[in-house]
Amino acid sequence: MKMSVLLAACATLISTCAASAQAQDVDEANHSDVRCFIAMGALGQNEQYKAAATAGSFYFAGRIEGRSPPAYDWKRAVRLEAGRIGAQEYMGEIKRCGDLVKAKGGEMTEMLQRRARGVGD
Repeated sequence: MKMSVLLAACATLISTCAASAQAQDVDEANHSDVRCFIAMGALGQNEQYKAAATAGSFYFAGRIEGRSPPAYDWKRAVRLEAGRIGAQEYMGEIKRCGDLVKAKGGEMTEMLQRRARGVGD
């Protein structure tokens, strides 16, 4: 009897720790994507990059909404984080986030090219 109680307690503890680690991973990923969403907004202020920045904004907003519970207020997170990003950080964030968008764009282009050749039908 004591062993089953101990095993149940261990299972609960492991489950709680795993859920906590997963929540932390989501928080870190959301924090990163919120910064990218803000960086894309800053990039979009330049007319030359407006279309690319808009696509990047949608990409990061979709990532945030796709991984977050419905109660996550990512708009509030954007407002808070925008006040924390220093002027010196924007260029680094624009590069980092732009590289993520470019990599995903490359994956999509490759997928479409394979599809056009009949692969995956």
